Amino acid sequence: MMRNWKRNVYSRAALIILFIFCLFTAQVVVFASDYTFSAMCDSRGNDDGVNKKVLSLLLNHLVKNNPSNKFILFPGDMISGKRGDPTALRKQLIKWKQVMSPIYDNIHMEWPYVWPSIGNHETINKEDMTTYLNFFNDVYMNGPKDERGLTYSFDYKNSHFVSVQTNHYVKKTKNDPYGLMEQYIKDLDWLEKDLSSARKRGIKHIFVFGHMPAFPIGAHLADSLPNANMILKNPKDPSARRYLKQRDKFWDVLVKYKVSAYICGHEHCYGRQRIRGVYQILTGGAGAPLCHLNPLPGDNKAKDPDWPPERFDEAKPFYEILGYPHGPKDKCQASNNFVGGRFFEYVIFNVSDNAVLIQTWGIDPKEGSRDQVKPGAKIELKDEFIIRN
Repeated sequence: MMRNWKRNVYSRAALIILFIFCLFTAQVVVFASDYTFSAMCDSRGNDDGVNKKVLSLLLNHLVKNNPSNKFILFPGDMISGKRGDPTALRKQLIKWKQVMSPIYDNIHMEWPYVWPSIGNHETINKEDMTTYLNFFNDVYMNGPKDERGLTYSFDYKNSHFVSVQTNHYVKKTKNDPYGLMEQYIKDLDWLEKDLSSARKRGIKHIFVFGHMPAFPIGAHLADSLPNANMILKNPKDPSARRYLKQRDKFWDVLVKYKVSAYICGHEHCYGRQRIRGVYQILTGGAGAPLCHLNPLPGDNKAKDPDWPPERFDEAKPFYEILGYPHGPKDKCQASNNFVGGRFFEYVIFNVSDNAVLIQTWGIDPKEGSRDQVKPGAKIELKDEFIIRN
């Protein structure tokens, strides 16, 4: 009798566990059914400015496995560009659009199919800005007067999206006959008014996207939005910290209006971390030469001499300027909740009313290569997490 009682208790417990599992599974299915969008960037390569093989592989997988995807955010560096040849940009963008045909020809996706942000490789020459605006002329022109078509915003269902211009061409100098670039977000007043208006309309989720990371995760510790290299070279000059202070003000605005995520690229890898309640999601692995993540303590062997600092000793001064924890057990990122890796990828955002399920699909590179996939490797789920309101 006692054995039967115990058996019944165990059976009931198993049924309860099974019920909870089914309930949770059902919630996930409902959760992911509202609408879906995706993000990727940095697809430049050697095939007329594009890494055709990697980008095509990612796009075909995206379309096949995510039929409900409505549009793509593409924050910059679609192509390589060419210094001294302003005619190259349009030719390369035409090639890029041809490779992007699985998106532009997809009857299940919605206009304009791709929402872009300009990157540093689209602003190499003085004329490039005009070429870019003429090519991507189907975005909203509701940004600041001097950034129309570069900074803009739009609503989609329960969400608000903002593209911010992070790369600005500066007139040429004696030292640089082609001109310089500065990376910063120019009009924070416009951004704050835009986000405030969205919240007043009852928007559930806000996504901001731009090319440059606010918190560099690999290969671009020296620049990105903080421009830490200026501080390292001129530690006693207060003006050298102006970009870092502007980055902080930018993040303050995102925190104030409870932005779900800032989506960016520039660094050719994947990484996500939550900083003061706001996620930075870096999705720069659409074909450009892959870089390594910030070096860890004890990591003093150069991995890629073209992209310093690759050694911890070289990176440490930047960690100190940026305030990154860099002790023996730290991840040498802005936050120790950082998750990332070195692989080609795209990111899917499954949006519901109160949460966003985010999935990163990626494929490993060929050993010893930065721009080719590993032979026989398949695209697989690399990361998955949820952002809740």
